[in-house]
Amino acid sequence: MNENWRSVKEEKMHRLNRLLLQAIHESLDFGEVINRFIELNSSIRKDEIVYNPGAFAREMEKIFGVSSAIMLEAIVKRLYTNLGIKIENKRRSFQEYIIEAAKSIV
Repeated sequence: MNENWRSVKEEKMHRLNRLLLQAIHESLDFGEVINRFIELNSSIRKDEIVYNPGAFAREMEKIFGVSSAIMLEAIVKRLYTNLGIKIENKRRSFQEYIIEAAKSIV
């Protein structure tokens, strides 16, 4: 039973990561290029962003500076739309938004 639960949870996290990648690609014209650049220049792999969203956000900030906040917000909006989640008016970090999305799917 415990092994089955772990498998279900893992599959849901993989699904969330696929949706997150889709949101990155849909909300940024060059999302695939950004993912590839981050993979080549850091330890973050595109299939693991959901497990370390804070590191992804830091890499975005290294590349784009303060403009990364706008890009990360666009990614979150797209992800939440795709998941059918309403964004609260609270200001949260990218990591906090991804954790909330994970709670809704897991």
